[in-house]
Amino acid sequence: MKQLTLLLLVVLFTISGCKKDDEPTPDYTSTFVGTWKATAVVQDGQTVSLIGDPEFALYLKFKATGVNKVSAILKTVIVTDTLDSESAELNITKSGDTFNLIEVGTTSSPQNGYLRYTSSNGELKFGSIENGKTSEFTFKK
Repeated sequence: MKQLTLLLLVVLFTISGCKKDDEPTPDYTSTFVGTWKATAVVQDGQTVSLIGDPEFALYLKFKATGVNKVSAILKTVIVTDTLDSESAELNITKSGDTFNLIEVGTTSSPQNGYLRYTSSNGELKFGSIENGKTSEFTFKK
């Protein structure tokens, strides 16, 4: 009888000691959903003057596809023609006030660069290295 009582106590403490995880995973997708327009471009340390040209625009559009997951389309527009667009499926992670957007299935952003949003200044930065040239694009909603 003592062994049965002891066994029941162990089972009771085991069951009551387990705590259900009541805190859901925060979803950051609403921070990004919408259209962002490039406000600055820096290539190899030099500011590119195309930003502000009424005939040129660079947009990044986000659409929610799941919890902490968005699809992104990067569009280049000259006058009213869309020259090219690239798309990617991105996972969102957060560290402090910085969000990183990483391409699904990889460990990097599109074009092996970075896509980072800092909530303190509201700027989304996309950086890449292509053909040996570094570029950083700054976007705002």
